[in-house]
Amino acid sequence: MTRPEIGGWYRDLIKAPWTPPSWVFSPVWIILYLLMAIAVWLVYQTNTTKKKHVIAYVLFFSQLLFNGFWSFLFFYFHLIGWALLDLILLVVLVLMTTIHFFHINKIAGVFFTLYFVWIFYALSLNCYIWMYN
Repeated sequence: MTRPEIGGWYRDLIKAPWTPPSWVFSPVWIILYLLMAIAVWLVYQTNTTKKKHVIAYVLFFSQLLFNGFWSFLFFYFHLIGWALLDLILLVVLVLMTTIHFFHINKIAGVFFTLYFVWIFYALSLNCYIWMYN
């Protein structure tokens, strides 16, 4: 869904000066998805209350859903403003997930902190595109 838009619609957008080259996104996302999978597995493996696990899973899968929505909103539908709103909600969900993961397993929390930093960076990129296009 995103690949056809990279060379067309996305290429022609006015982007932030701090936007990385397009080739950077794939390896970063592969690493982040791997870290997210390890983080949720570490949470699963950690002995804690059922309530904490349920909250962790609800947060984890909610942020995944909003992560997926962003690609559709931004690349498929070209709805930059709605994608920005989705990303704002995603930042909040990832922050909540990170905090909750830290309470269950410190390493899982660290892995999600890296994801949070990237999502916050992505928010700045999306915001710039929304403001200038």
